[in-house]
Amino acid sequence: RTTRHARVGLIATAKMENADSLGDLSAVMGDDYSHGYNDDDGDPNVIPKTPPAPTVKDPSQIKQTSITVRFPKQKQFLTKLVIQCLPIKSIPGYGTDKAPKPFQNFSTTESVGGRIVQPKDPKDATKAKFEGLQPDTYYIFRLVATNPAGTGRGRASKPFITLPKTPPAPEFAYASSKSVCIKYAAQGPNVKKLGIEMALWCADPFGPSNKKKGLLTDAGKNVGTRTTGLVRNLHPGKPYVFRLVVTNAAGTSVGPTSKPIKTLPKPPGAPQEDAKKRTDNQICLRFEQQGDAVSKLTLQYAVLNGKKTFDDLKKNGGKEITLPEPQTLSEYLVRNLKPDKKYMFRLIAHNQSGRSTGAMAGPIKTITYTPDMLDKSGWLLEMPSGATKKEVGRRMSSRKKSASARHWYTIDGKLLTWANGINGEELGYLHLAKVEKVNLEGKILELKTKDKKLKDMVLVGESDDPNVTSEQLMESWKNAIMQAITGERHAESADGGDVNPGRTASIKVEPVDELPDDFGGDLDAPEEEEDEFEAEEGFGEAFGEESDEDEEGGGFGDMAEEDEEEEEDAGGFGGADEDEDEDEEEEASGFD
Repeated sequence: RTTRHARVGLIATAKMENADSLGDLSAVMGDDYSHGYNDDDGDPNVIPKTPPAPTVKDPSQIKQTSITVRFPKQKQFLTKLVIQCLPIKSIPGYGTDKAPKPFQNFSTTESVGGRIVQPKDPKDATKAKFEGLQPDTYYIFRLVATNPAGTGRGRASKPFITLPKTPPAPEFAYASSKSVCIKYAAQGPNVKKLGIEMALWCADPFGPSNKKKGLLTDAGKNVGTRTTGLVRNLHPGKPYVFRLVVTNAAGTSVGPTSKPIKTLPKPPGAPQEDAKKRTDNQICLRFEQQGDAVSKLTLQYAVLNGKKTFDDLKKNGGKEITLPEPQTLSEYLVRNLKPDKKYMFRLIAHNQSGRSTGAMAGPIKTITYTPDMLDKSGWLLEMPSGATKKEVGRRMSSRKKSASARHWYTIDGKLLTWANGINGEELGYLHLAKVEKVNLEGKILELKTKDKKLKDMVLVGESDDPNVTSEQLMESWKNAIMQAITGERHAESADGGDVNPGRTASIKVEPVDELPDDFGGDLDAPEEEEDEFEAEEGFGEAFGEESDEDEEGGGFGDMAEEDEEEEEDAGGFGGADEDEDEDEEEEASGFD
């Protein structure tokens, strides 16, 4: 009995000692001791459980060069907690079946680009901020937990991308009067939307006080590769500023403002002639002031040569003149032109973005060179004797060459002579004492001679001076002839017109001694032709008909008869070629 009781006492003593030992260990280890036995929270004597993947719940935690990730507290006993970050571009074939495990080759070397964050307190840590990242780059994250038993590597997160890199300020590519094309670097494949923000230039162009601004966007599939943008519907000659707005999956980055870029000036209108100032070597043009939209204004002119008029200014007898005071000038006198030539004119407005070519004016013909020689001189046409007004009009309006001879006539005292040029060979003469009657009807002057052996003369004048009509020109010739015959000055109307158009003057003339009966007529008089006859060179040009030179050079008459398609190819004489501008804009593939 004593032995059995002793044995029971020993067992009870042993139980008390075991209970005391467990209690002491729990007091020493605290909560961590009991957690080790909770399988949900892990066991310090066992490798830590796989931590969950970090995540980003607040988009504001993503910046261009940083990302802040979050994760739950780690209840298990840990001696170290590390959060790893890796750019997916360093993982070959990421997202495919052939790709290695995400963090298999993790390294913090520069070539791999891995980064780590290690919280001081592994137990309470719930976030980690990674800085120094690259803009517009995808990264993945994971937790690595360590306890005395070993290390547990967490699951990789889904990729998170940093904000786009701040785009540079756009630069000028080209402009028209109503559009501007800007250029910039391609923003890369991660860009989902690209915007161009535009504003009329002022002190604070993109501030709330400026109402003249807007945003144009493109979300096409190739938006990341485009390098130009065309902004339309702007105002001519105005300065605008631009900036890029780039968006990816993380958010938006706004670039700096460009330098002011001007649209081209509005194409100038066709100049208008001040006809009162036209002479044989100068033409005066008037036009609208161009204002602040231009920094330079030039005037181009050339002799009419069809579609090729402005192709080679020097070859076509023209030049380009830089005009003074380009913002305020409204009139210019073009000097040193050639007589009896048809000129075309156009203005070109310039600014920092380029030039706008204005509408053409013309053709404007300089006056035929007619110097004052002796008592009276000028160019006249001789028609067949007895030609009626109707016949004269028909011959002068005919497109065929006429036999009417255009000569240089001169009155010297009582002698009327005619030559083939101003200083040319004399072709004939008539002593005005042989004239019995002077008849003027419109622009047709008839000289009837007393001698039946002398043919009567029919002279026609065609004025190309806008300030003198043909009728006024021939009235002056009638007066000069009457004065030469009678010695008295013939009266003129106050406005330079006829006193009595259509009047016939009969003249009493004393016999002239020592004049042969056949005095007067051509030196080499050709036989007179009654039917159609050839005119001297230059007749058509002087009287509105075409000459050979006009036909060969593609003169204005030719241009008027060309079909519309050819006229459009030439750019027309009505203004700048807007169709070409629109085609160019469409090819630029702009923002609409």
